[in-house]
Amino acid sequence: MGDFLENLIETYKHKVVPGKKSVEEIIRLLSLKLTLAEMDSTSVSQSYLDIVKCNMVHSMLNEEKKLDKESLDIVIYKVIEDERSAIYYKDIKRTNQKEIIIFCERNLEFFESNSNSLIMKIWLIQGVDFYDYNNNTWKLINYLSLLYRYETDC
Repeated sequence: MGDFLENLIETYKHKVVPGKKSVEEIIRLLSLKLTLAEMDSTSVSQSYLDIVKCNMVHSMLNEEKKLDKESLDIVIYKVIEDERSAIYYKDIKRTNQKEIIIFCERNLEFFESNSNSLIMKIWLIQGVDFYDYNNNTWKLINYLSLLYRYETDC
């Protein structure tokens, strides 16, 4: 393992409490901090939705299940703009986007959003399971990288 990975594990692994949260738990926790409204897929640009589906199908999270675009179980949420979401809206308005959308694929436990700061927060909330924690898998390394980025960028 390279020096960076060894340092990442040494510096951040002890900060992780293993146990991955379910999709429902993540949505529940997000709903405590943000106002979410479920959206119909027709409310999202079809080209944007196709890109998200492509990302999901080709994700490393889909290596075992091998779902195709038609098999995806996607739930879409809009983050309502209010004082609780202001920090995230400030971030996306610099790119001329008008709303924050969260895509959630239930079978893969895959989340995606057009807000970089929000998706990073979601991934940190999601956590890492015991197997990945105990075996230093790519999922743990990815999680530790997020922790590193969160602590150094924020």
